[in-house]
Amino acid sequence: MSTMQTSYYLGPRRPRFTPSSWADVEAASNSGLFEETQWVERKKDIPPTSGPANLELARDLASLSVDGGVLLIGIEDSAKGVPGKATGAIVNGLADRIAQIAQGRVSPPLPVMIDSFPHPTDATRAVLVVTVPASAGAPHMVDSSYWGRSENGKCKLGDGDVRRLLAERQARAAGFQDRLAAIDTDLDVRPTNPKVGWVRLLLEPTAQTQSSISESLDRMGLFEFFQKALPHRLHWDYGLQSLLNVAPHPDGHIARTWNPHSEASVDERSTIVLIENSGTWKFATGRAISPVGSMDDPDSGRTVLRAGSMLEKIHSVLMAAAYLSTELCPINSDWTIGLHIDRLLNVEPVENHSDRYSGGRPYPKPSYINVVSSTTQELGHHPAAVVERLTGNLLRGFGIKDRYLPYQTLADLASR
Repeated sequence: MSTMQTSYYLGPRRPRFTPSSWADVEAASNSGLFEETQWVERKKDIPPTSGPANLELARDLASLSVDGGVLLIGIEDSAKGVPGKATGAIVNGLADRIAQIAQGRVSPPLPVMIDSFPHPTDATRAVLVVTVPASAGAPHMVDSSYWGRSENGKCKLGDGDVRRLLAERQARAAGFQDRLAAIDTDLDVRPTNPKVGWVRLLLEPTAQTQSSISESLDRMGLFEFFQKALPHRLHWDYGLQSLLNVAPHPDGHIARTWNPHSEASVDERSTIVLIENSGTWKFATGRAISPVGSMDDPDSGRTVLRAGSMLEKIHSVLMAAAYLSTELCPINSDWTIGLHIDRLLNVEPVENHSDRYSGGRPYPKPSYINVVSSTTQELGHHPAAVVERLTGNLLRGFGIKDRYLPYQTLADLASR
């Protein structure tokens, strides 16, 4: 698991809320940080289970799904309608009730994350922070109406807004496979070595950041950014911490690695990443599927899948995207993530060429494509779960899934 501290997006030009205890929640509430906006809904408590109470809660959750936001439960209103004291709500069964309403009363069902900050002296009370990512399925319907938000809180969406949001959703879904297929062109990848297969990864958030990614990365520097996003040294070579060749790009920042010992390897075994101003990540590497090789002839021997290297690179991209979207340029959003690998037919796992393992088998298909969904919070806190959904069927095809999956951390991968 990642050790990234949970933080919450409260809207543009507002500091992220990064609590670790009740005292942090109390201080933030007293400072006015929880003022209701397009991105923040606040409740003192949730009434006992009833049809009207559950319907109102469903509308609150659906309204936050268009742009993403948080529902704070257990914060009083002051006399002037601004955030008051943190008193906590009665929490017995409340988190389960919220999750059930998000799944059962909202259409399409809405995934939410719920964190609890217990009252220091009353074990029956806590402040709940319900994170609602900007949803790829938005707008969401409750009781035959679509819901969104304005500066005054939740509101029913008009027909024009609904048509626009549905059209945007359909366009994103329809074009994703094409954008995944176009990564070679976008990154100027030119595969020429028939013994090297490329791994391509596309990450697209539903929402866009309100901050400038280019300006943030210009200030920090891309090399320093990767060191902070991935504080532990990576085990395999040609990873994100080796992206030393940085070049300007009209869409954002691009960086790549290369083998300084062989000009022929510059394009065949390098790693390339493009971080776009929209929050999209495009990644490709030719290192994970390449010949067994030798010191004298790197192209000698059969082409193999180096699964540990591939999984580490995918995991590290997810972690870096989460760090950027959490710490520098907030994006509270669903993500669509696609993996495309070619030149796989009859490729063997590298384990077949060692004395440590004998269960691998040649891959039976020429390519692998898989598309999954995630959220900013999951990328930051459970990247291994996303990697497993992306690669599980691939590793099953090689006969090595049980060797690598499941795992929890990058250190786990290095020991496989």
